[in-house]
Amino acid sequence: FAARLGAVHKRLGPKIAALRKQYADNDNAFWSAAFDLWRENAPRPPAIDILVDHIDHVVKLVGIEHVGLGSDFDGAGSFPVGLEDVSGFPRITMALLKRGYNEREIRLILGENFMRVFAQVEETSARLKKKS
Repeated sequence: FAARLGAVHKRLGPKIAALRKQYADNDNAFWSAAFDLWRENAPRPPAIDILVDHIDHVVKLVGIEHVGLGSDFDGAGSFPVGLEDVSGFPRITMALLKRGYNEREIRLILGENFMRVFAQVEETSARLKKKS
């Protein structure tokens, strides 16, 4: 995938430079045209297995209690195949199960870690407000 991505960068470089020249005085128009060009030419992102490879890697690096997923369907340019919208989320669960993650670990990854950290943030905020 990285090689294909690099080839697209190389091929689009002159076209991006031409757009920069064409829209030299309009940054918004440049970025809009450049984004459209990229979206039309970029390779599709890898399948969900690559996402789970990343989860495995981070779990090994920092531990299961420090891994969480988020999504940005409002503004991202492309998504992994099978995760184009929230209807693909069960695929993450299935892939994690196939990798040997248990129910507790999956719950942590899919939201409980985030909720725990966010609760700590709220507690800290309340404590700091009392001090001021």
